[in-house]
Amino acid sequence: MPLRNARHLLLAAVAVSLAWGSRPAAAAVPCAGDVSGAGRGTYYTYTPGTGACTFTGDDTDAMVAAINAADYDGSAMCGRWLRVTGPLGSATVRIIDACPDCAAGDVDMSATAFAMIGNPVDGQVPVTWETVAGPASPTISLKTHEGSNNYWLGLQVRGHRYGISKLEFLGPSGYVTAPRQSYNVFVVDGSIVSVPILSPFTVRLTDVNGQQVVVAGVPLSAGSVHATAQQFPLCADWVAPAPQPAAQRTALMPPVPNPFNPRTTVAFELEVRTAASLRVFTLDGRLIATLLDNVMLEAGRHGAEWDGRAADGQPVAGGQYLLRLEAGDRVEVQKALLLK
Repeated sequence: MPLRNARHLLLAAVAVSLAWGSRPAAAAVPCAGDVSGAGRGTYYTYTPGTGACTFTGDDTDAMVAAINAADYDGSAMCGRWLRVTGPLGSATVRIIDACPDCAAGDVDMSATAFAMIGNPVDGQVPVTWETVAGPASPTISLKTHEGSNNYWLGLQVRGHRYGISKLEFLGPSGYVTAPRQSYNVFVVDGSIVSVPILSPFTVRLTDVNGQQVVVAGVPLSAGSVHATAQQFPLCADWVAPAPQPAAQRTALMPPVPNPFNPRTTVAFELEVRTAASLRVFTLDGRLIATLLDNVMLEAGRHGAEWDGRAADGQPVAGGQYLLRLEAGDRVEVQKALLLK
């Protein structure tokens, strides 16, 4: 069984595969050593907006995870990307939560991500992991905490390629370092700068590699997200992730959980790169929902979720349904029981 099941509801049906760009011809600075670990990989259903990293509005993607308290490191791991490797392959996930029940080295992943590295029926598998450059972070943004005003300013960095080691606020006498809170917010108040804090303001961000980005003209607007056109460059010795091992055969795994309510995760393996379709039918052959429609996927393990809804978005009745995978000349079928 999964390590935690107290969180509910996650995402619509989605299949995930990650693509990484090639190494650039020129890089900025040498990379700092990756943070890495080994322990148990588990999965849980994450409710967007509830994570310890407080990425409300920026935590609805499928490839998310919680890290154990030791490696959470007072929120220093928030927003960092991990490549997690298990018995069946690798998955790249973003840390958006802490796992207080996890032992050192453990990673608690979304069900979609877990299905790429291990069999969901096992509940937990041995894993190794390491931090990597964010694969989907075009630009950095700054969120101003909802409670911010001219005397207390909370700032959160989002979309960063590497971990954030420091946020500095430009005050009348130069840059001062803002302390980082356990809920992933840097605080600027009268203890480090003269107040009232004026708008707009300027901050300087430093990543774990020592690279810096200056963000100017940020309005003091509580609860707003300030987009920038900047990003930390790739560091010099960035190494591409190891390729995901090819599956031994094309197969559709039993859904987990099963029986389920309201949603279940479906994992499948592809022997070769091919177009794949994954659909839900009633026992008498009526098409209920299409989770994948002739999508070209690489060889390896993939995951999808069904939320117990028909194609029109309406919940379906309780009962048994057929999950049908079509991949090349192969057809695989599994049964799923929806409890109401």
